[in-house]
Amino acid sequence: MTQTPAGWHPDPHVPGQQRFWDGASWTDQVAPLGPGAPAYGGPAQPYGGPSQAYAGPATTPDGQPLAGWWRRVAASLIDGVVLIPVSLVVGWSWWSNVFSEYGHFIRETVDASESGSTPPSATDLQGDLFGDLVVLALIGVVLNLVYVVGFLSWKQATLGKLAMGTRVRLRETPGPLPLKAILLRWLVQYGPSSLAFVPLVGTATSLWSLLDSLWPLWDREKQALHDKAAKTNVVMRAGR
Repeated sequence: MTQTPAGWHPDPHVPGQQRFWDGASWTDQVAPLGPGAPAYGGPAQPYGGPSQAYAGPATTPDGQPLAGWWRRVAASLIDGVVLIPVSLVVGWSWWSNVFSEYGHFIRETVDASESGSTPPSATDLQGDLFGDLVVLALIGVVLNLVYVVGFLSWKQATLGKLAMGTRVRLRETPGPLPLKAILLRWLVQYGPSSLAFVPLVGTATSLWSLLDSLWPLWDREKQALHDKAAKTNVVMRAGR
């Protein structure tokens, strides 16, 4: 069996790019194909001159391109568009009560303003709606859990990620996602938001969600905090 010699060879994972093979495995050294690129089989040289190495696009250790932050945000927005109407339908009886109570509160506030009487208490309104809001929050959490875990187990991607040409995989190992990783990823990403209706705690969970969402912007491996916990990456699907 002929062993592939160490040197530059066409990248098996990224078209239009070559990667350095050290004689036993692929390295992180990449360069574009074309004029000025290292010749196949040649020694590993910095691309662009002695003082500037060409790093290439961010990838998993085996060379699969990572999805950019804006693509991840767009996928999340699409998932929200999918889940909101489902949540409205499933929780309609509680939503209708919330809308009714708010409408009644607004009418009473306007009437009090016109007559010069004491307006209704916003604190009393919150107390009246607390039970309905808790139920709606729980419905949202359960729907999100079923949606995210179900699609990641089936397709390695939610509908939003499928639309944006991305999927989720273990960073070190390609293939189907283990259920343990999916559940851990969901728990770190969405678990804290299930407590958003709790005073003070809700503020902390909102800050956590914001930090988690922004983390890939500066992370070297483009992982959100929930990716780091589950050892996953959001990658571009083959053919995109």
